[in-house]
Amino acid sequence: MRASITAALSLFLSVQSVAASAQLFSLTCSDLAIDGTVLKAQCKTNDKSAVPASIDLEKIIEAKDGKLSWKQDGAGYASACSSCTLYRDFNPRETKYWGHPFLLRQAMKCSCSGAEASIILDQEIGNDNGKLYVHLW
Repeated sequence: MRASITAALSLFLSVQSVAASAQLFSLTCSDLAIDGTVLKAQCKTNDKSAVPASIDLEKIIEAKDGKLSWKQDGAGYASACSSCTLYRDFNPRETKYWGHPFLLRQAMKCSCSGAEASIILDQEIGNDNGKLYVHLW
């Protein structure tokens, strides 16, 4: 019994450490979808109920030199990118930054100016009581 409590506490602290280093909205949101440039999801509130949430990625992501990156104030990527899809990303080389070796991060990939480009959405998008927000600003 003591071992299982210790293991559960260790897992909880591990997830807390991950949340401190990244926004990780996908840990508390489900039914993720891209509708045009809008990321839609069902996100948990403080009382654990799920509510519809969305954020317009066109206003926070830009496409430059065939790469997707974070940018404030209507940066835009839609004019240079198409066929955007969501996927789960795992990169063991980044476990030090993300703090957890088994974390699958929510990401988006698009065809931008003829090349595939991707961005880790969990890096800067968070869920605050059922509302998606960007950590950068």
